[in-house]
Amino acid sequence: MAYIIDLTLVMQNIFWLVNATNGTYPTTRRLIKLAFRAYSESATKGRVHVLIEEHVRQFKPFIPGGPDATLEAIENIIHQCTINLDEMIRRRQEMPAFGTGEEEEPWDTQ
Repeated sequence: MAYIIDLTLVMQNIFWLVNATNGTYPTTRRLIKLAFRAYSESATKGRVHVLIEEHVRQFKPFIPGGPDATLEAIENIIHQCTINLDEMIRRRQEMPAFGTGEEEEPWDTQ
């Protein structure tokens, strides 16, 4: 559950970062790392995991309709934690300039 939500929200960050460059900058490792770091260091990630923990505590696996309740919870958490327009504009203004002539960086995070 956490993986699906985290991945979806990181992918949303990638979408906004690519959109912020008006599609002039390719999706590179640097951009993916920036999107991941932005999500990892955000208050949103903590909020997401609190909401997941609340769902897990309340979840009753042997009640009919249980799996649908988890799917609904995933959808609700993603909807609640989706980046809003004001945050997107702020991130766009804070985003460092990207150059297309830069050498690609390695995947490792050290």
